[in-house]
Amino acid sequence: MGSELQISKRTEWLLTLPLEIQGIAHFGGKGSAKTADMCLAAIIWTDIYGDKARCLILRRYERELEGIVTMFTMFLMTIYYQGSGDKERTATANLVKKMFNGSDMQFRLPNGGFIQLGGMEREADHLRYRGRNWNWLGVDEYPQYEGPKLINLVRAELRGAPGIKPRVFLTGNPGLKGHDSVNRNFIKGKKPYQPWTEPETGLTWVTVPSNASENPFLDAEEHHRQISIIAQNDPDLA
Repeated sequence: MGSELQISKRTEWLLTLPLEIQGIAHFGGKGSAKTADMCLAAIIWTDIYGDKARCLILRRYERELEGIVTMFTMFLMTIYYQGSGDKERTATANLVKKMFNGSDMQFRLPNGGFIQLGGMEREADHLRYRGRNWNWLGVDEYPQYEGPKLINLVRAELRGAPGIKPRVFLTGNPGLKGHDSVNRNFIKGKKPYQPWTEPETGLTWVTVPSNASENPFLDAEEHHRQISIIAQNDPDLA
């Protein structure tokens, strides 16, 4: 692989988590690079497991996946770019373009691992993801869901294999309709960065908080200036 990515210490910690950790609850403020962390974690999963890696990333509304496609494209361009000239950059762009099937919303990496993107707005949508033997599930903006019911339908489709324990990666901002559920299940009583056991399943999770100042891709000063404007009219949201 080619160029190095600029990542925060938090992201580095996330990407080197022991594989025995099967759930990551990554919640925090807007602009804190949670979605970027999720995308990089999926790429790392494909790097570890190669053609056995079967990743699924969901958002509630399928129309919101465009930004995630752009993010994956940017990361893959950086990772696979080798050289220093326009010729190499064009070759890398063509390689990444071949990785993505827009009609299926799927990235197929050179080592055979793949990352599927999809929407999960209503209960019937989970039928699209049945029987696919997923072993990694990411849910972006998980607090858009009032509770775990819809996502649990897809979690039930996760399948382990010899040497592979499935993993779930949830992200989201506070203040959405699922805020209370997230707080109850993933925040309250949990020590950040310390493993805890999910009562219903016995699986090991870790809760990872975040804020915008940790995002190396963001002008944090300008971001906080915009948040201060919001705070004048909506302090709870800010």
